[in-house]
Amino acid sequence: MLSLLAAVVAGVAAYLVAPRVIEFNRSRGLVGRDVHKPGHPEVAEAGGVAMAAGLLAAAPLLLVDPGMDSYKAAGFLLASLYAFTVGLLDDVRWLDAKTKPLLTALAAVPLILLGAYNPRPVLPFIGPTRLTVVYPLALPIFMAVMCNAANMSDTHNGVLPLTGLAASSALAAAGLYAYYRGAAGPEAFVLPLVLTGLLAGYYPYNRYPARLFNGDSGSFLVGSALVSAAVTGGLEVVAIVAVMPYILNGFEIIFSVGGLVERREMKARPVLFDEETGLMRANPEPGAPITVVSLLAAREPVSEKDVVDAYKVLAAFSAAAALLTALFTF
Repeated sequence: MLSLLAAVVAGVAAYLVAPRVIEFNRSRGLVGRDVHKPGHPEVAEAGGVAMAAGLLAAAPLLLVDPGMDSYKAAGFLLASLYAFTVGLLDDVRWLDAKTKPLLTALAAVPLILLGAYNPRPVLPFIGPTRLTVVYPLALPIFMAVMCNAANMSDTHNGVLPLTGLAASSALAAAGLYAYYRGAAGPEAFVLPLVLTGLLAGYYPYNRYPARLFNGDSGSFLVGSALVSAAVTGGLEVVAIVAVMPYILNGFEIIFSVGGLVERREMKARPVLFDEETGLMRANPEPGAPITVVSLLAAREPVSEKDVVDAYKVLAAFSAAAALLTALFTF
């Protein structure tokens, strides 16, 4: 199946393009400060460009494979690349906290226009439901929530691609199970597998110590691709469980600061970094947002590696729970 080769092509392309992105973005001053390391070294931004290059390289294989639903493949690609474009705009020009959810919600439009979804999602123990009217109305909200939740979780080296890898791998396995149970088409496992290959090829550049930051272009692409893979494969409930690290972190921030606030507009950081020890502790200021990381650092200071290790455990647990959800769903 050509589309299975697309996963390899996406990963190889992202791996090969990433060094060029680092070099080009550094030359143009598109860099960010790594505030969780002594000296706050500069790191190239907008790693989503490498991810988008991987998707574009894999696109022909997905679209020409006769075994794939070309409308679902096109919806997955268009939604992911549109969200990447919104994120890239924010990387080079600052978008406020109200504009980003509105623009990312529009990433659902290709899926809706192409009919790349089934308005009868399957629920555990219940079976198929009928949401013909509600589903297309809820999809933009689901898309905006996921894109921005992924963005909020992109705080430390490697966390975004690592948690994305765990979630996409779980979706691919669940999709394969649904396919062999006759409950889904090949898109259910092929599209999340492409995202898995893409993130596997990209991850070496963002893992600790990062040489390339994902930027909003990367986090929005990952969030949109996860939603698109879930929607086209009928894996909505499985996806919600798989992305629990994003959802938990996002809701903690929203509730602690009283709504959507652009991170560059926040009055206080969630954690304080000690230059001498290289450790982080939760910010005790009343207005500081609560995040997964600040909860980890609430009792005692932690290192960035400790944070990444904790996310590994959380991502693995969420992926395992997602697979169990699939077993009770299909």
